[in-house]
Amino acid sequence: MLSSDEKNDYWEYFWDNGQTYTGSGTDANNCIGTDAVDVTVNALPIIDAGVDQDVCDGDDVMLSGSGAGAGGIYNWDNGVIDGVSFTPGATTTYTVSGTDANNCIGTDAVDVTVNALPTAVITDSTNPNCLSDSNGNATVLASGGTPGYNYLWSGGLGPTLQTVSGLNAGTYSVTVTDAKGCDCLLYTSPSPR
Repeated sequence: MLSSDEKNDYWEYFWDNGQTYTGSGTDANNCIGTDAVDVTVNALPIIDAGVDQDVCDGDDVMLSGSGAGAGGIYNWDNGVIDGVSFTPGATTTYTVSGTDANNCIGTDAVDVTVNALPTAVITDSTNPNCLSDSNGNATVLASGGTPGYNYLWSGGLGPTLQTVSGLNAGTYSVTVTDAKGCDCLLYTSPSPR
């Protein structure tokens, strides 16, 4: 740094280019002073927010940034805390800023898609004639979520069938899973007539 004790000094500064900057100052008496400073330009960290995720409504997600090196600090938007599970309420793009040991900051983003759950109802059921009969049936109708539904009935009853038959009196469950892997569960209880 060039300086002077005299009042009303006149200084002009000239800087060269490169990583070392040299400054020259000329005062009112044409005296020249110089000084140099080294400037280090650190590369920005390449931050990775992870891969985009598809989840079912109500599922937890954990987002973790990387790329800021040892001691790196990661700050997410939307109230997300790095490495802590949370339940997203809607499809959202989350952005993380990673700060490395040189206080350089890089960013990245990840999309979290929240898929709606399917719904299902028993649309038709026939009760068995008598307590010992196995002639009841039930049909489930799925909607919502992502079409391409699979049905899993309790008791080994036709794992992919929308309608099951040959039911005894009792309680049966069916899990409906859509094309995105989101599911719902419902019960039916055919009773003897």
